[in-house]
Amino acid sequence: MARSLAKYPRYPLRAGRLPGAGAFSDFAAAAVSRAAGEPKSSSIARHFAKAARAATGAWASGRGARMEWERIASNWAHFKASAKLRWARITDAELEAIGGRRGQLAAQICEVYGISENAAQMQLESWQGVQVEP
Repeated sequence: MARSLAKYPRYPLRAGRLPGAGAFSDFAAAAVSRAAGEPKSSSIARHFAKAARAATGAWASGRGARMEWERIASNWAHFKASAKLRWARITDAELEAIGGRRGQLAAQICEVYGISENAAQMQLESWQGVQVEP
């Protein structure tokens, strides 16, 4: 019989949990059971399911896989405005010079915001994932 976590009563502890597996594995199991048709239990399971969809490219909004960078680069005039909203410290002239090149945009984000290359790439991935075709 499964007992519940005190802080999260909706998540039963799994009896067959591996040594070293924590509460997150219980949350993951709850999300998987939800995907199998069982009713959703809380916001943590919804968050986990959304993260799983994002990791596979099936975004929560139902738009399907994220936009290819080639499409962003080919229509940079449209996406430049969205990039300006996301990274306001980058000037219009710099965005114009970037011209849709992902590597240059990442380098500019690193320089202007003082973050690592990995952090800039993560921001670009996130931004790319929410873009829609004009």
